[in-house]
Amino acid sequence: MNDISLPRPAISQKRHIAPIWLLPIIALLVGIWLVWRSLLDMGPQITVEFESGEGIVPNQTQVKYKGIVVGTVKQLRNKEDLTGVIADIEIDKSIVKKRGGVPKEAEFWLVQPQVTLAGISGLGTIFSGNYIGAQLASAKPSGENAEHFVALKAAPPLPSSVPGLHIKFKTDRLGSLGVGAPIFSRQIQVGSVQTAAMAADGSGVEIGVFILPQYAQMVRKNTRFWNASGVRIDAGLSGIHVETESMLSLLAGGISMSLPDDTAPVCENDDSFYLYQDFEAAETSVFFNVQLSSAEGLSKGLSKVIYKGMAVGKLRDIWYDQKKDAVIGRFGIDPRFESFVTDKTHFWLVKPQLSAAGITGLDALVSGAYLTFNPDETGAIVTDHTFIAAAGPDALDYSEPGLHLRLSTPVAGSMSDGVPVYFREFVVGTVESRVLEHDRVAIHVLIKPEYRHLVNSSSRFWNIGGVRLSASIADGVQLQAAPVAALIVGGIAFDTPNTKANKDLHDGHEFTLFESEKAATSAAVGSLPGIYLTLEASDTGGIQVGAPVLNHGLTVGSVQELRHSDDGKRVQIRVHVATEHSRLLDASSRFWRASAIEMKVGAGGITVRAGSAAQLLEGGIAFDSFAENTASKTGSVRTDDKFRLFSGKEEATNAGATVRLHLVNAKGLSTGSEIRYRGIGLGEITRLQLRADMKSVEAEAALKNDALPLLNSGSQFWKVEPAVGLASVKNLDALLGAYLELRPGTGVASRDFVVVEKEPTLTALDTGLNIRLTAKQLGSLKSGDPVLYRQVKVGEVLGGDLSGDGAQVFVYLNIQPQYVQLVRSNSRFWNASGLQVEAGLFSGVDIHTESAETLLAGGVAFDTPDKAGLAVKDGQHFDLKDKP
Repeated sequence: MNDISLPRPAISQKRHIAPIWLLPIIALLVGIWLVWRSLLDMGPQITVEFESGEGIVPNQTQVKYKGIVVGTVKQLRNKEDLTGVIADIEIDKSIVKKRGGVPKEAEFWLVQPQVTLAGISGLGTIFSGNYIGAQLASAKPSGENAEHFVALKAAPPLPSSVPGLHIKFKTDRLGSLGVGAPIFSRQIQVGSVQTAAMAADGSGVEIGVFILPQYAQMVRKNTRFWNASGVRIDAGLSGIHVETESMLSLLAGGISMSLPDDTAPVCENDDSFYLYQDFEAAETSVFFNVQLSSAEGLSKGLSKVIYKGMAVGKLRDIWYDQKKDAVIGRFGIDPRFESFVTDKTHFWLVKPQLSAAGITGLDALVSGAYLTFNPDETGAIVTDHTFIAAAGPDALDYSEPGLHLRLSTPVAGSMSDGVPVYFREFVVGTVESRVLEHDRVAIHVLIKPEYRHLVNSSSRFWNIGGVRLSASIADGVQLQAAPVAALIVGGIAFDTPNTKANKDLHDGHEFTLFESEKAATSAAVGSLPGIYLTLEASDTGGIQVGAPVLNHGLTVGSVQELRHSDDGKRVQIRVHVATEHSRLLDASSRFWRASAIEMKVGAGGITVRAGSAAQLLEGGIAFDSFAENTASKTGSVRTDDKFRLFSGKEEATNAGATVRLHLVNAKGLSTGSEIRYRGIGLGEITRLQLRADMKSVEAEAALKNDALPLLNSGSQFWKVEPAVGLASVKNLDALLGAYLELRPGTGVASRDFVVVEKEPTLTALDTGLNIRLTAKQLGSLKSGDPVLYRQVKVGEVLGGDLSGDGAQVFVYLNIQPQYVQLVRSNSRFWNASGLQVEAGLFSGVDIHTESAETLLAGGVAFDTPDKAGLAVKDGQHFDLKDKP
């Protein structure tokens, strides 16, 4: 057999790098880049020496300048001699760019929670941790920088360069005052004590005081200051008189001030004042009247005004008002509590009472009957105001810090005061009180201040007391158990499904309390992306949940929910517009019911247009923008805005001009609320929304074309609500709902107006004689009260208003044309309201009233001694006397 030789194959090897080696190379490059960026972003290093390192944590404790983080502690080490610690701090490199380094005059100190008699400071560090405060430079920096500093033991005093007012007090003794003691004006802190030292000659004490810049103009040359610290006791045969200030000033000291004369020159830096020992020494007080049903237990000069256990005033005078068939007590109150006396303050009398519910007012057995109150600082501060005493304290007291809510439910069940409020099984609040209102129960809930951000307009509350068992074919068997504590005492839970919903909730905001979590969560609107709007109408008109929302015939959303309005007189339709179609909405948009079948009959015949089957079964809603052009669109639309639902497209199209209205609040108003002029309806509100700053309300209104000549820059709008008084009942037509009234003015055409809460004061009429009276107080005078001459009505009161400086009251009158000649330059005007009672031991009692009408309603009377006086001109001024 022949051997066959085959050629041997040539084998070659190719060398290459496996792709897997690219990963460590990339990681190395990324690491180098991160190190480079870290070195690039690193700021300068300084060291600060502290007595102790307690409360300082490396890589956590921050350095703050005016509340802004400017550095972080990187390392904490002991000093070489072990007498303290040194903190290595990395300063933000932006400080270097702005100042070239850290000035050697910079000061540092540790901020941590501190509890003293004056209160708790540094409370924010409980949650955020301690931090190091910094003051980077003094008033006159040298321009030199440093890298090592010694920390102060406490925050430094304010430098003289700080804007504000720096003044001095002189007093005989310091008392309990000290550095940091507050300066109050009307219970508002306006400054603080900066220094306190013995005078150089030993004659007394000199106190350095700083007044905040925004209050500096309040301090006048004749302002009086007094020591608000301690307790003063006067004892005599008429009784024991004890006076004490606020608890803060009682424990830690404080200074109060008053403004006896605003016309005095403004104080300047380094001015000196004498510090009185108490407010009576400063000869100042604020007075008000309280209408009581009885004077039982009250003694002039002895009965107290007590707030939270402290005597803040006393009864100065007491008399019987025959007109009101009531006892009137005149009380004087410490001016430091003047801000508490507003037109909404709630007063009541405390005295011992025995009833089936138990014994109340036991403290009055010793001190005697006294007046107490709940302040409401949302009202306007008033002086010489008359209050009507209530039967007892307000069940909804909002004075405690936090968010106060009202939960409405048909039955309170086993709910009791003090039970916890849970958020995801954490206790975040408590039930404060319960009160029966008609056929429902209102539960007052307090959410702690640190948890109020958990509540917004989408929050849902439900009762979690006990164990709940429910069963159905669809859902099966469901067992709901509350936390152990709630099983025993009951409780309330809530959740907030939409964290982006409106958080601008104020005390008294009302929610519904559902019976279970299932009932609460099923009431929430769907979470589809887009905008949710509320449309208001008299009825649903066949619209069903799921019905389409149309724009030019295209479906852009759907109906999500149908419900009654809060007053039960209208229906609200919750609609959703998808995100991609939200640009079609603007403030001029109008919504109407889209009929499934539209028929139009004309000379050309009958035209019938049929909609979709969904419209036929469920109804539908259409909308369009009615701005004159794209540039005139009046603003964007946000979730929870309200619009009116018109019955058809023709009604929506003919609504007329669109105007924008700005309101403080929309209380009593809703979409559909009327706008009137002299009793004639001009249009209605079509949209309500909160402004972006959440501090006011913005409304859109559609007016008829007839209203266009009335809209100019001088036009005025105000809210009309029913008013019930002892002598009269006004605006009964607003019982079914508040409305807006229009008073046209002069000026250029306008579509933007501010709505005021009450009717603007009318100062003159087109006919007759218009005059102005000046008085110390308005009393019971009001618009419409009669002007009498020899008990014959010859005119009427147009209104009253404060003077520009608030020192007096202006009352505007109109005299009918036929009686103008009765008013001369020597005419005398007096307040004819109520009764005038003069009594003497030997002369008896003299009671005088002008007429039965003025006894109830009030009024003004005048006479003209002789006709020698000159004729008066329109707008002439007179004084209004208290009696003839």
